[in-house]
Formats: sequence, structure tokens, C-alpha cells
Amino acid sequence: MGMRTIGPWACVGIALGAWAPGASAAALPFDAQLSLQFASLQTITASASGTVDVASDGSFTLPASLFVVDQTAMAEPSPPTQVYTKASFAFHNGTGMFGGTKMAGGTMPLLGKVKLFSKGSPAFPPATLMLTKAFTVGTETANVTSGASTLTLSMYQYPVTGPTVATVGWRIGKVVQSFSTTSSNFGTRTHTGVNSRTAHGAGSLNLVIPVYLNRYVNRSFALSAPVTGLLSITFTPEPGELWLQGTSIAALALLGVGRLRHSRRDGRSPSR
Repeated sequence: MGMRTIGPWACVGIALGAWAPGASAAALPFDAQLSLQFASLQTITASASGTVDVASDGSFTLPASLFVVDQTAMAEPSPPTQVYTKASFAFHNGTGMFGGTKMAGGTMPLLGKVKLFSKGSPAFPPATLMLTKAFTVGTETANVTSGASTLTLSMYQYPVTGPTVATVGWRIGKVVQSFSTTSSNFGTRTHTGVNSRTAHGAGSLNLVIPVYLNRYVNRSFALSAPVTGLLSITFTPEPGELWLQGTSIAALALLGVGRLRHSRRDGRSPSR
């Protein structure tokens, strides 16, 4: 039996099958920005770009040390109850694992430290908070003393529940935070995480993580200040995907030309 040639419909089927959304993982170029709003300090930012494999369900993994931060921020302006006016940040991200369209959030630790410089009287020495738990699950704690009083800083991820947000981790959905003392709340901050990606994985993804920094003086609660992580990622279609789309369209066009030629050769109208 001789070798059979592949018909035009088979070619179209192969092209469309390769183009079908969710057929396999795709390496998509991305641009990303990580922002950290720490109490009343200036916003800390870091940008990155590259290519990651996005699975058929839209899930993906960001490599560790994609974002590296070594910055100093000042308070602008500093609330009367805030004891620190400057902070130095030195951290990088750990591996980030994020879900697809059904659960776009995920986990990505920030690893390193933040050093807080205080003001006022009594003046406390700088306090260093290590970053290993507060952006995953757990609490970071630092203690410093002025000789007369002890300042305790405690940073932890604030659990938020609801139909569109996860209990912990980077998430989509609305997150509301505010400064608070034993007598009042002030300085409300609101962010909303949104997943705007297409079925092909292209598009934008904005995630938010709420963390709080509590201050205690001699074990008495003094202030709770919001720390907000913001992660913005934009995926663009890979050249290979655009090529597959073009191939599919070209295959359909060639099929139409082939049918037209075949009809003319048989003396039939193309519409029959």
C-alpha cells in the first residue's frame, strides 16, 4: 500500500489543535512590579521582566530573587503616634507559586530584613525586623529598649476571609486596612486585586497581601500600622502562539483556494 498524503482538512485540524487554548504550557514573556507600602513610609518598589511557563490552567511559578530591594524610605508625613520616621529595606522574594483563573492568588515570601529608626523621647535605638514569616504565615518580632521603656514591634499577615479572597497569601479581591490605636482608627487604605488574564494566559494580574505592624510600649498596645504588598504582572503572547494563529488562518485560506480550484476543474460552482 502506497503512502497516503495528508488532506487539507487534516492540516487544518493539526493547526487548530496546536492553537487550541490550554493545549499545553506556554512560555510567556512578562513585566512585573512589586510594591511595598509600609505604614506611612515612602513606597518601596522593584521591577522585573523575563519569561515563565504558564500552565494550561493559567498557573505559574516566579523564580526566587526576581525582585531585589535595597532601599531606604522616609515617613511622609509621619502620624503623631508613629515612633519611626525612617526605614532601610534589604530583601528579595522567595519562589512564588500562583494559581490559574479559578484561584489566581498564591504564596510568595519576602526574605530579608527591615531596619526601623525611631524618633521622639525617649529615643529608642534602631529596631531590626527579620522577614521570613510575615509575608507567608507567622509573626516577626523585635524588641529594643531606651533604658526606661521597652518597644516591641510585631509584624504579621492579617487574615482576610470572603468569597473572592484567600485566608492567607497574595490574593485578588478587596482589601481594606487602616492605622489604629486603642481609641481610634484612621488613615484607611484600600486595594483590590484583579485577574484580567485571557484563556491563553495573556493579560494583567494584580495581587495584594495585607500585613500589619503592631507597636507595644512596655507590653501595652500603642499602634497598629498597615503594611501592604502589591504585585502587578502583565503577560504578553509568545511569538510561537502568534505564529500558530497565523498558521491556522493560512491553512483555512489555503483550504478555500483548494476548493475553488477543484470546483473550477470540475466545472462546478464553488458554492455547491
